[in-house]
Amino acid sequence: IATIVVGTSADFKPMSYKEDGQIVGFDIDVIHEVGRRLGKEIELRDMPFDLLIPQLQLGTIHCVAAGLSETPERAKRVIF
Repeated sequence: IATIVVGTSADFKPMSYKEDGQIVGFDIDVIHEVGRRLGKEIELRDMPFDLLIPQLQLGTIHCVAAGLSETPERAKRVIF
């Protein structure tokens, strides 16, 4: 794949939030660095936090960058 589609919920400062119309934050900086190192483009998709795991399971996003902590329940649904 040429582009990694990344789900985020841009309402969790400082991890992922909007500033001057752009999605920024620590998690966003990290995913952009991952993309740079892999030679891939990053496409951010802002969505409600509760939709991140379902969208990952459906395959509409490739990964999540949103301060998503591992819990036993979440670990049953996705790989951390």
